[in-house]
Amino acid sequence: MSFNNRSDALIELLEELIQEGHEYVLVGEYAVSAFNAESAKN
Repeated sequence: MSFNNRSDALIELLEELIQEGHEYVLVGEYAVSAFNAESAKN
């Protein structure tokens, strides 16, 4: 899986989490804001 594919998969997951009502998800040792999913693409 390429970096771009992994990145796209993560963005899709974050968008699903937003729809489920989750504002944050713990990834490793970092809290990632689901609301900033679009900015993660850039």
